[in-house]
Amino acid sequence: NKLHLKRHDVAPWEDGCRINGEPGTYEWWYFDSHLNDGANLVIAIHSKDDMNPGVAHFAPYTTFEFNTPDGRSFSEQVNSSPEEFTCSKDKCDIHAGKNYFIGDLHEYKIHFENARVKCDVTLTGTLPSWRPETGHWVFGEDGEYWAWLPAIPRGDVVADIIIDGEAFHYTGHGYHGHNWSNVSMPSVFHNWYWGRAKIGDYSLISSYITCEKKYGHVPTPVYMLVDPDGNLY
Repeated sequence: NKLHLKRHDVAPWEDGCRINGEPGTYEWWYFDSHLNDGANLVIAIHSKDDMNPGVAHFAPYTTFEFNTPDGRSFSEQVNSSPEEFTCSKDKCDIHAGKNYFIGDLHEYKIHFENARVKCDVTLTGTLPSWRPETGHWVFGEDGEYWAWLPAIPRGDVVADIIIDGEAFHYTGHGYHGHNWSNVSMPSVFHNWYWGRAKIGDYSLISSYITCEKKYGHVPTPVYMLVDPDGNLY
């Protein structure tokens, strides 16, 4: 097919760089986690501002969100120059200055660093990579699309974080997803909901996306359900 995909086989290149920085395009590699004492951690590398992607080059930035059970929240962002951004098209090997996502659809090393924070994460998949059919939502006749790959639907997490000299060590479970597009999300999606959960021995990823008025407000529900025996629904 035109996308060079195999229906039930996700290849490492699918989690590599899928765009070249042209005006209107953007891409991000996203990680979130629930940690052993109730803390949560989110890190993402963006190739440019996905809500304003008109610049004709990469404009990368990396975000860090960390919330502790005692109510403390830490939110950091590092902006990098286009020259500091490198991304392999063969696999997930993404660098924005000192920050990176490196992985092979099974094990990932994720790093965030600035003057205040240093964080290292290992994410090891416990479920195989998955995509909803082709993973592409296509709009109109002009080739506009939005794409989604849950590269690690669920995985084990080990995280070491230092913030202002205070050290945290965690285990837990997490997710890594990859999105890319050549059209601003608000111009094609009216609203969207997304979530993931572990319910007993079942794992679930779900989304409910409603398209914009010009596309008839068509809803597109998507879900992945894995039972205790590893069967995918």
